[in-house]
Amino acid sequence: MSEQVYEEAFGSVLDYTIDWTDWLSEGESIAASSWALDDVLVGTHPFIRTNITGLFVTGGAVGEKYRVTNTIITDSSPARTDNRYFMIHFIHRSAS
Repeated sequence: MSEQVYEEAFGSVLDYTIDWTDWLSEGESIAASSWALDDVLVGTHPFIRTNITGLFVTGGAVGEKYRVTNTIITDSSPARTDNRYFMIHFIHRSAS
């Protein structure tokens, strides 16, 4: 799996999502989702929408990359657990 890297302008508050559709078995859904972020990031308003998990992220310093990890638990029996991560690279964006 290749690393997903997103660019975010410093000071932005953006939502990020992970689509679990291809990983979930037929009839299986996400029962729980948790997020782990590098210490300088702030994650708010986590959500689950069908097979997609997400949250809003802010914080960080210009020029730095930070890791955001999502862990899910399914409603199957026994429950399955897995995680995915992506990187956010904070950039300086000039007003246009």
